[in-house]
Amino acid sequence: MNEQSTLYSNEMEKFYNLLDQSISNAGGLKSLDCNDYLDHLPKQGVEFYFRDNDYRDDSKDRLRVVQVGISKRLNGRVPDHLNLSPLNSIFRDHLTIAIAHKEEVLNITSGSCSAIAKSIIQQRPEISKIVDEEFRKHHIFCLPVNEEKDRDNIKQNVVALLSWHAYETIDIPPDTWLGKFHHNPKIQASGLWNIHFVWGNNCPSDFKLMHELTVEVLNDNSN
Repeated sequence: MNEQSTLYSNEMEKFYNLLDQSISNAGGLKSLDCNDYLDHLPKQGVEFYFRDNDYRDDSKDRLRVVQVGISKRLNGRVPDHLNLSPLNSIFRDHLTIAIAHKEEVLNITSGSCSAIAKSIIQQRPEISKIVDEEFRKHHIFCLPVNEEKDRDNIKQNVVALLSWHAYETIDIPPDTWLGKFHHNPKIQASGLWNIHFVWGNNCPSDFKLMHELTVEVLNDNSN
């Protein structure tokens, strides 16, 4: 492992240790298969999504992050992903595309992801139910972050860090990674449903802000 890879490995461990602490402080992950997950979400923050049986490269019992999102209206944004609102969800669009390609029912790759997903559902509406089933295998943790610039900074740094690990072949997504069926190489190789900031150059040298917010979560839950 070269010096750069060692640096990323250390940053990855630091990130997941902070994230694990935050999740523990908040009472654990919340399953999207449960009706009460919205009751446990803050108003706004950074969303971390995990999928059943999709573990970190160095662990057999710790799930890895598969999607990073930000929102100032979490109680509305998550239902967007679950098709419970009329608003668009790029996360859902990516899942729709990958599932359609995996099922070999359609293979559309030209146009924006939103346009492709819309075309898929128009031609094969049953795919929407398969996407619903896939989402129910996911869990969410949201780190409360009030400032928009802080939410943007955390997302950018986390996505860059996690995707560079995949690119450096330190934490390669598993063979079961559904994103391998997506036509975008960033999703295929990074193990994330994100495109923006993937393989970026803004990996953090530390997670001071996340650490401060983790302490806040701990203090809020101890009061």
